[in-house]
Amino acid sequence: MGDVLQQIKDRVTAFRAWGMERGFVSARLVQYCGDECVGGIDLPPEAAEQEIRGCLGDGFRVEWEQSGQRLYICVLERIDGPLDWQKVFSEEHFSDIDAILKRARILNESENEDKP
Repeated sequence: MGDVLQQIKDRVTAFRAWGMERGFVSARLVQYCGDECVGGIDLPPEAAEQEIRGCLGDGFRVEWEQSGQRLYICVLERIDGPLDWQKVFSEEHFSDIDAILKRARILNESENEDKP
């Protein structure tokens, strides 16, 4: 338990050091479930640290970046894998979810055709 608390403290400290002098005007938290963007919420920049701490405490991966004068906090269920910030900024899925679902339906339909 102590290791987890220390990791959270280290990440919050890293966020403070990174964001200290940046002067954010706004902030947005964007959440992903796997490759799917499930939504985003605006929040006051002064609430960012508390949100980061809470999400880390819940076991999520949390990353942050700046676009203009806006802070983006990206919350992910997956731990590894690359992060495409342009997709986070525009709140797009990391993968083409529609194409994946379409391919899955086509495969499922072709499997069902083979059954008597």
